[in-house]
Amino acid sequence: MSGIALREESRGKPPRSKRRQVVVSVIIGSLVVHGIVGVGAAFWVVARYFAPPPATFEVRKDLAIPAEEREHRMRMAEFDGLTPKPALTEKLASIRPTEFALPDLPKVPLDQMLPLDPAALVSDQVSS
Repeated sequence: MSGIALREESRGKPPRSKRRQVVVSVIIGSLVVHGIVGVGAAFWVVARYFAPPPATFEVRKDLAIPAEEREHRMRMAEFDGLTPKPALTEKLASIRPTEFALPDLPKVPLDQMLPLDPAALVSDQVSS
């Protein structure tokens, strides 16, 4: 029976050297995996510097005025130059009522205020 007891004890607890060997192999495996990941990351960073940069599209502001717009501006400036300048009439204007009263408006006949009849104008020109 003593042999059976020794086997059960050996199954429950592995010897120290076996346990140490497992711990060391796990640590070495972890270091190897981390080393591989580190080398891969370093390769990736260095490869990014050697790769050509991606194409970028830039829109530059065009400083030259297109010919059509320039000609239109010149024509408009010429047209504005041809218009007569407004005549400045100097007169006094006041918002306050004056001390004297203005005369009443004259009576205008109603016939003069009606719009002109084009048929009457044509008949007058034909008859004369």
